[in-house]
Amino acid sequence: MKKTLTFHLPAISVEINGSEGQTQDELRKLGVEAVFKQLTKDFPRYQWSMTEGTVIKNEDVVCGRPVKLKSSGEVGVIYEVKPGTKYPVRILINGEKEIQYTQAAIDKVSKKASIDN
Repeated sequence: MKKTLTFHLPAISVEINGSEGQTQDELRKLGVEAVFKQLTKDFPRYQWSMTEGTVIKNEDVVCGRPVKLKSSGEVGVIYEVKPGTKYPVRILINGEKEIQYTQAAIDKVSKKASIDN
């Protein structure tokens, strides 16, 4: 039984004590350590969701990407992505049917997948 848990955390700000001459990468590493300390000490409020199986990754949700709907098995193409909306992924199926879904409702397919029009 494979499930995907998604945690939506708020932005986390930390203060660090760096010294002159440190590179941005060194300062970033100090910041990462401070974030880990803060999260283990006082985990922030969060929202979460659970999905059956796997969820398509953010970097794979791009315009022109062929995807398959988990509910019906239909294959379409992502034509628009609007992060921050209830249904951020807009898909065109068969060149005429436009629908909106969340990432949890779609699977990626091979970029060479045949799309029937």
